[in-house]
Amino acid sequence: VYNLSTSLTPTVDCIQIDVSNVLLACLGFNVTQTSLGTSIDAVSVSNVTVQNCGAYFTSAAGPFFNDAGIWFQSVENSSIVNSTVRVNATPGVVVASSVNVTLTNSSIYSTATYSILFNGTNESFITNTSQPSSQAEYGFYLLVSHDNLLSNISSSELIRFENSTRTVVSHTQIV
Repeated sequence: VYNLSTSLTPTVDCIQIDVSNVLLACLGFNVTQTSLGTSIDAVSVSNVTVQNCGAYFTSAAGPFFNDAGIWFQSVENSSIVNSTVRVNATPGVVVASSVNVTLTNSSIYSTATYSILFNGTNESFITNTSQPSSQAEYGFYLLVSHDNLLSNISSSELIRFENSTRTVVSHTQIV
């Protein structure tokens, strides 16, 4: 368990989770990225939970590959819970090449092409999550992602499925 005890304002990637079985509890503190990079990322790990975090990206630069509020790549059995992500010119949450990832009870705002991207992510869940009014073209974008569930979500933008199959969408509202 790693508890954040203060808000952070890095100028490069801030929190990098590179071991499995981690709970990052931000306890309501924020990670505000002011330059290039990612506020919180986890790569090639399993059983990771990011909880009660605020991930903000204030730079107008980008987007650049691997820039996001929260980035999960090649993760399994992991979750993002009770978090708020608000970013400019970069995706809010990216989950790539992953299995059994849950994004729940969160609010994701972005001015990039998409606020939430699941790319090559399977058997995962987005529940009780909102994508409030933003300038994103797509609120939720599932690309080559299969067997997922979107439930109780609210989006101010379109939801796009590209080369994705067997996804269940229920109790969803586009406002």
